[in-house]
Parts: sequence; structure tokens; C-alpha cells
Amino acid sequence: MKEKIKKNLVKIEELSKVSGVQMKILSSYVKKGLLFYSEQAENGIRYYDKGKTLENLEEIKKLEKEGYTAKEIKIRFNKEYLFKGLEDLED
Repeated sequence: MKEKIKKNLVKIEELSKVSGVQMKILSSYVKKGLLFYSEQAENGIRYYDKGKTLENLEEIKKLEKEGYTAKEIKIRFNKEYLFKGLEDLED
């Protein structure tokens, strides 16, 4: 698991550095259900998929600028994942 973490997954601190989004804002996105961790180590440290999470952060920032609430963003994300999942089933 260590290799996987080193290559693909990062801690929230690293996300904050590369995205420019403050830790407390990232934590609030997690609490609101807008961001999800990919794995959790035995010691409780959570790891996030760097690429996917950065994409989601860009989308969140964009939607917030357009006036969407956290609840509306969450609903939008859930719909996108649902439809993507249904498309995968059709193949």
C-alpha cells in the first residue's frame, strides 16, 4: 500500500499546497460531502486521489463563483456520478 500512496494519493496538506486552497476550506468540503478520500491508513490518515480531487476542486470553485450552494454542488456531483455509473453498466 505504501507504493500506491506515494504514487497516486496525497494527504490533505499536499492538496492544500498544490491547489492553493486553505486546509480549513478543504476540511469543510470534506465535511459537506463535496470531497472524498480514497484510502485511510491504519493510523487514521486519509489519502486523496490527487488528480481527481484537483479536478473536483476546480469544479467546486467554478460553481461557487456562479452562486451555487454547497448543497446544490453536492447534488450536481451525485447526479454526475450516478449517470456515469449508469453509462458504465450499459457497456
